Amino acid sequence: MPTATNNLPTNSLSLSQAAESNYALTEARVGGGLSRHDVGVEQAGADTRTSMRHFLLAGPSQLHDLHSKLSLSHPRGEAEQLHKCIVAHSTGKGVFDGNVKVSCAPHPVPVFPLLL
Repeated sequence: MPTATNNLPTNSLSLSQAAESNYALTEARVGGGLSRHDVGVEQAGADTRTSMRHFLLAGPSQLHDLHSKLSLSHPRGEAEQLHKCIVAHSTGKGVFDGNVKVSCAPHPVPVFPLLL
């Protein structure tokens, strides 16, 4: 849902995954002046899988901003996030703020954040 945060056009996504569910997000942003995307995912059950992939291309005087929050609160949750941002001009900017919170008893929880 588009909103405005600090005068930036903002898209916000917030969801809660049920047990044994899969969620995949693929996003590509190019052009435009300013953009921000806030993504919040809560794994609210066991055996959940979340995959997020983002590609952003910032040109002259463009700002692409991505903020993600992922909460793993149950056993056997898996999360994978790939963020690629190419800033093709010295006046362009790309921002990534990714947070992962693991709040359950220790279990094997593979988390693979990868920034390129």
